[in-house]
Amino acid sequence: TGLEDACADLVVVPNLVHHIRDQDGFFAEINRILKPGGMAYVFEPLVRELHQVPDDYLRYTPFGLADKYKQVGLTPQDPKLEGGPFSAVAYCWAQALEYLPEPARSEKSKWFYGTHFQELMALDQAHPTNNMRQHTQFPMAYSVAATKALK
Repeated sequence: TGLEDACADLVVVPNLVHHIRDQDGFFAEINRILKPGGMAYVFEPLVRELHQVPDDYLRYTPFGLADKYKQVGLTPQDPKLEGGPFSAVAYCWAQALEYLPEPARSEKSKWFYGTHFQELMALDQAHPTNNMRQHTQFPMAYSVAATKALK
């Protein structure tokens, strides 16, 4: 709000969309301020705890985000996926450690980060494909860029 129509070449929205209550208005505003040929870039988590409560509203999949872009007339690109199932486990462990009182948090943090964190990251790199189910992915987060058509 307050910006002129078609004033931006690039709109970057890092890890924020899930905190916006008015999704339709938000995406319409991105489209309004983008210049023809301009680009929107959104990075969002898929695996995340509820945070900044109560202002944490939703999680899109990359396909849901692409659909929101299309609804306002933007052309989405293919999503870029980040992380995998083992980094999701690592993230959950890291968050769970915050629930432990000291000194248990310190003890379990040494146990987790000293051995298991690097092991989980290596497993993510070594095993990116689900061997049991086709058409399945488990990214931690993703980004989707979209462009506004030239007039």
